[in-house]
Amino acid sequence: MLNMSSRQLAKLPETPPPTSIRTRSARVYSTKSKVPRRVPRNLLKADVQGAELQVLSCATRTLQETEIVILEVSLLAAMIGGPELFDVICRMKDLGFVAYDLFGLHYRPLDHALCQVDIIFIFVPWHSALRKSRAYATPEQRQLWNRERSEDFSRIRRELS
Repeated sequence: MLNMSSRQLAKLPETPPPTSIRTRSARVYSTKSKVPRRVPRNLLKADVQGAELQVLSCATRTLQETEIVILEVSLLAAMIGGPELFDVICRMKDLGFVAYDLFGLHYRPLDHALCQVDIIFIFVPWHSALRKSRAYATPEQRQLWNRERSEDFSRIRRELS
């Protein structure tokens, strides 16, 4: 692992924001379900290296018909004034989307810090069942989960003894 002081890191060059943004959208339909014409179901994928908020602000009409958005988001902004994870998640929440899953973790070679992650956002209306329940599991699932964790801890304790 590379050890650098904060002053050394601050002297590293930053990438300026892009001067133009290229976008493309595609409709994606499940082959297992019939989608009525009046209910558009879109997927928007954007890997725009720090221009996520600009793309979102320019895509308001598209986002009104979009159910799934996949964004590559920076935890450590590589661009001057670029958005970071918190900024993008807050903007997506304002648009009615919630983070659903994470994948594609990227670590910067400089110091192996997690710097980017792909996030799947889904549009979830405020009256949705997904938002109504804050439960982690059913009582039966929770009991099973607790039993499995207890067995795991007992096994680790035995191995360490």
